[in-house]
Amino acid sequence: MIKNSQLTLRSHIWKIPTFAIMVLLTAITGLMNLFELPDLVIIGNHIDFGNYTQNTFTILLAAIIGSVIGWERENRNRPAGLRTYSLVCVGSAIVMITSFEVFELYNNYTNFDPTRLGAQVISGIGFLGAGTIIRDQFSVKGLTTAASLWVVGCIGLTVGSRMYVLSIIVSIVVYYVLHNLRSLDELKGEKINYEIILTMKKLSGEINHIQKLVDKYITKAVHVVSIQESNGANEVETTIVINVTIIDDHDEYNVGAMIMELYKIKDIISVICKEI
Repeated sequence: MIKNSQLTLRSHIWKIPTFAIMVLLTAITGLMNLFELPDLVIIGNHIDFGNYTQNTFTILLAAIIGSVIGWERENRNRPAGLRTYSLVCVGSAIVMITSFEVFELYNNYTNFDPTRLGAQVISGIGFLGAGTIIRDQFSVKGLTTAASLWVVGCIGLTVGSRMYVLSIIVSIVVYYVLHNLRSLDELKGEKINYEIILTMKKLSGEINHIQKLVDKYITKAVHVVSIQESNGANEVETTIVINVTIIDDHDEYNVGAMIMELYKIKDIISVICKEI
């Protein structure tokens, strides 16, 4: 069967209640960071309320950046989507927050490099990237998803390091590259070959109808490989093998629409379509 590669945008990311709540909380905590907040005293323990607010803002900002980039990938029907990207970005931010907190606690007692944990994120994110790369005959798919996962991990480290402006700028650039520069791939085009096998009751005037449908839906290369007759259960059956070469997603969608139209022809017994 032909999969419909035209993606349906169910709703915009801003319409997701959870995302809207995260944006609201991020805005609130971001405004709170503009003011010097007093320490809280709970059962004799001093708690740096301002530090907790800043860490909360950092985590929420990382979640938003990861969600936005992941939303773009999810709408391209890629293996890793909104939640995966959000979790990677948040996890990377948490690593950097933890590194700085540990450094503040123990820097007077021992030498400690707060970037060591972050370095493990950069190298360790490879296991996720490897899971998104798929070998498909003579081509490799998922490299862009793997690369964007790695970049989101690095953005999370930037957010965790509290370089907020830089992280937002980088996330905008990454989103633009993923969303807009894909048009260069479309100009280049990727050829996909399909073999369509039609079985008919007889080679009648419907052959002209089939030819018109093929010409209507497919604008690229079409080759009729063979037309063979065989003895069926009750009468002579005709098998027509057609090879179709398409380049873009729109034509792939048209192949599916054409098959649905072929099924409506009364003399056709079966339609088999497979990628070759």
